[in-house]
Amino acid sequence: MLLMEVSTLAPSHMQRLSDKLVAACRSFFGQWGPNATTWLLPSELFPTETRAMSHGLAAATGKVLYCGPARP
Repeated sequence: MLLMEVSTLAPSHMQRLSDKLVAACRSFFGQWGPNATTWLLPSELFPTETRAMSHGLAAATGKVLYCGPARP
């Protein structure tokens, strides 16, 4: 039924429909990997204290390396 409805649309409507479909798929698959692995998995796997310590350590390391001897 959907195929019959889509086939009766004008070419410009078909182009817009396919553009929206491609954009939706790109957004879904682009967001799935990075967001799931950096936010969802750590929040489920590690306790809050461990995550807080890791975030603090990463922030401190970034500040030290930016201001420290690694900068020319």
